[in-house]
Formats: sequence, C-alpha cells, structure tokens
Amino acid sequence: MASIRILEPDYYNQAKREQRGRAHGSFVGNYLALQLTNDWYSYKSYDIVDTRRHYGYDYSGIMAQWGMQRRIGSWGLFDGGIGIGVGNNNIKYTYDYTTRTESRKRLPGLIAELNARISLAH
Repeated sequence: MASIRILEPDYYNQAKREQRGRAHGSFVGNYLALQLTNDWYSYKSYDIVDTRRHYGYDYSGIMAQWGMQRRIGSWGLFDGGIGIGVGNNNIKYTYDYTTRTESRKRLPGLIAELNARISLAH
C-alpha cells in the first residue's frame, strides 16, 4: 500500500502547549492531515510457463486524518491517529447470462484507518 499525504500535517495548539510548558515544535502535538492512499498487490501465476511476478490494483481512497505525535525521550517518536474518508474499495460483480459476459464496477464506500507507530528520530 502506498500512502501520500497531500496536505502535510498541520500542528495546532502550539502556542497553548508552549504556555503550559509542554513540548512544542515540529513533530510534537496534535495535527490534521489529508492523505491519498493507493493499494497495489503482487502475485505469481500458477502457470508453470509464466514465472513472472504480476501486479494488480486494489483500490484508491482519500481521507482526512487527526493524529498526535509525541517524543519518546531523545531517541523516539510516537505517532497515533485516526482517519475517515471515501474510497473505491467496493466491487459489484454482475453476470449477463444472455451474452455470457461478466462485468465488475467499483463503487464508492467509506474507509477508516486507525494507526499507531513508534519511530526512531533525532
């Protein structure tokens, strides 16, 4: 899965954090962001002759995120957040018995994300 933040995190309440004596600045605090997600997958065919790796597209989505980042000592960073948005991850399959053809159509649907990360940072 590839995710691109098309609107970098906007850290808010930095002045309040500074007034209260809390850590503030880059990568510390609560933030809002907009994220674009594309999900791709790879697979190998069961065909003996075809040994190549194939790639397929699963879905795309765009979501608004709320998160918080906190320093862990002088070496780490905690990032946790939630997001909600719209994606085309629902597929409707139909089969026409008169022409013996099948079709599929992507339908918009709601996507949600919950994440927690611990990273090394200096």
